[in-house]
Amino acid sequence: MVTEPAIAWRLSALVVRGADRFALLTAAAQKPLELRQGDKLPDGDRILAIFDTHLVVRGARGRSRTLYLIDPQSTSDRAP
Repeated sequence: MVTEPAIAWRLSALVVRGADRFALLTAAAQKPLELRQGDKLPDGDRILAIFDTHLVVRGARGRSRTLYLIDPQSTSDRAP
């Protein structure tokens, strides 16, 4: 039995225009995915909320986690 390698999806953009909010996921050789609140990510997690800098998802076991577009630690050390 041949198992195909998992696709490495990446959170590429978060778009917030008033009430219209969506996340854009990209992967090599794949069509970009435009996902909104309530949609499922490719790994099966569901999007609970989309913000300017991050989104909140819930996994199959009910645990929530936050996915940041930019690592918040990398920007906190920078001078304004």
